[in-house]
Amino acid sequence: MVALAWVAGCVDAVSYLRLGSVFTANMTGNTVLLGIAVAQGHGAAAVRSAVAIAGFCSGALIGSLLDGAAVALLPEGLVLVGLAVGAQFGLVGQPLIAASGCAMGLQAATVRRRDGTGVNVTYITGTLTTLMSRVTDRLRGRRPDHDGHEARVAFPALVWAGYAVGGLCGALAAGAWHARAFVLPAAAALLTGLADVLSRSTGGERVTTAVDR
Repeated sequence: MVALAWVAGCVDAVSYLRLGSVFTANMTGNTVLLGIAVAQGHGAAAVRSAVAIAGFCSGALIGSLLDGAAVALLPEGLVLVGLAVGAQFGLVGQPLIAASGCAMGLQAATVRRRDGTGVNVTYITGTLTTLMSRVTDRLRGRRPDHDGHEARVAFPALVWAGYAVGGLCGALAAGAWHARAFVLPAAAALLTGLADVLSRSTGGERVTTAVDR
């Protein structure tokens, strides 16, 4: 999940910097941007945010219908590859926003279906809340019924850090490659999906291991 948080942060940074100040993974912030755009009468900005939300919702719907993490992560990676290719050939605007939102919706639905950790790779506000809750439990001397308490505290912090580093990498890549920078999160999503496929085919556990339970 840390890798997927990196993907989300990277996509958000590239989207914000190269697709018209719009988030395609963070729908909380994007919803606020939509409200601001409407209030200020910025029609084009409002449309971009609305398209991102619609794309995310469609991806989340599709991801909820698919069975298995790899089944959703591989299409997500391919969509992001398509974004990079489209940008290379001059495709701009709403199609890229919609496709990027769809990819992030696929990822969000996949993580939600396969994990009950209280940690989300796109809703970082919730992840930080989970982190503080677990830190509080530790300070009060509360321990879960199973082992791995230290990992339970560290995991949401790692997810937050992954999202932040993804944003940093996305910003740097967007500065150098413009929207073609989507190739970076595309590669990460594809590798994560392939790793999940290989793990399952060899009888191993899924990519998300006991550290996040």
